Amino acid sequence: MSTSNLRAYGKLPLAREYLRIGCANGDGLLFRQLLDDAAGELIAGAGSGATRIAGQLERGLVAASVWKSRDSGGMREFPFSFFCLLPADAVDLCAGGWRSLTAVFAEHDRAYAFALGLQTASEFDARFEGEGWTVPIPEDAADLEPEPVPLAPWIESVHGDELEGFSVTLWRLRRALAEVADRGAGRLGGIRAPLSRDFPADAQVDGWLRIVGGHCAARGLVPSVLVTPGNEQEADAVAISFEALGNGLLGVASRGPRIVDLTVYREPLELDGFGEFTNKLEQLIGEPGSDFTSVTNLMR
Repeated sequence: MSTSNLRAYGKLPLAREYLRIGCANGDGLLFRQLLDDAAGELIAGAGSGATRIAGQLERGLVAASVWKSRDSGGMREFPFSFFCLLPADAVDLCAGGWRSLTAVFAEHDRAYAFALGLQTASEFDARFEGEGWTVPIPEDAADLEPEPVPLAPWIESVHGDELEGFSVTLWRLRRALAEVADRGAGRLGGIRAPLSRDFPADAQVDGWLRIVGGHCAARGLVPSVLVTPGNEQEADAVAISFEALGNGLLGVASRGPRIVDLTVYREPLELDGFGEFTNKLEQLIGEPGSDFTSVTNLMR
């Protein structure tokens, strides 16, 4: 099995200066610059868990975990990231690839727990640069079946008893994707979508990616993904950009005007066909074994 060297950038309580492993040039440098540019967005309101990022850089893919952290001074918050660079064709994010990255993210968590036990920057450099820390590159997950997330319980978990809330969410997404098909890709930068804490996050992220996968495949797009841990005010969410990581990540994170935010209820502007769409959704929910990815067919 192929491996990738673990890279690092950011601040930890063991030092005042930035820690840098494998980010002096190429895609490593590019991702470091992205972290600097997005520092405020990444730590603002983030919970105690890691933000997960995956997307296309100039030469290949990056899979990263980012934590809200501090330096030894302890007065300001900074992001800290462990990340890996992967071949461009390592995974297809819209065809199960996100699920295959969970092993990479788990290795990031293991390295982070180890790093928090170190006392100095010299110890950090010796372990992660001197000895190195390798991460297995995931196998192509195109043949992975979706991990089932039962549709009716998921809707109840996110929207309560209001089926209309989920129906409106899907309708807004369907209309947005249709506008892109009719008027050009520049009209939609990406989506933000809700995640339930009652079901595995990786299965839900995989589900949302499969739902928009046809849109991405038809336009040759490699999506950028950012999964944000929630806090007391906000639930967990996934942001999927339809642009290259460097162009689209900040727009999604900041919920810019070209982002369809499905985590917020808004009345649809176009209602022609909405009643029929809701009826089809109700029929789908009533089918035995219907799961989260079953709604993919409603997007067509």
